[in-house]
Amino acid sequence: MKIKKSTGFTLVELLIVIIIIGVLAGGLLLSVGGSDKKAKEAACLGNREAIKAGWSIYKFAHSSNETLQEFINAKYHDQISNKEAACPSGGVYSASDGDNNVECSVHK
Repeated sequence: MKIKKSTGFTLVELLIVIIIIGVLAGGLLLSVGGSDKKAKEAACLGNREAIKAGWSIYKFAHSSNETLQEFINAKYHDQISNKEAACPSGGVYSASDGDNNVECSVHK
């Protein structure tokens, strides 16, 4: 009696491998899925801090009494490297009431 050698994979073995790959891909998607939103929030926060710092430098260097909102409306007077700084989520920057912070219409 001759013993037949297996020369390939069975359908069951291939299905098991496909299921394992699917489970691993799903786990990766769950762990990385929200990082785009977090990256946009971090970029927005960085822009707001840069605008606030640029306003402070501008006020000191020019002995200006310009408000933060006027500084934002004037496109930052070339005080920050990205004079077109904008929220990556499409928000609009404005000065908050009273505490001299920059607010975003999307990321509060």
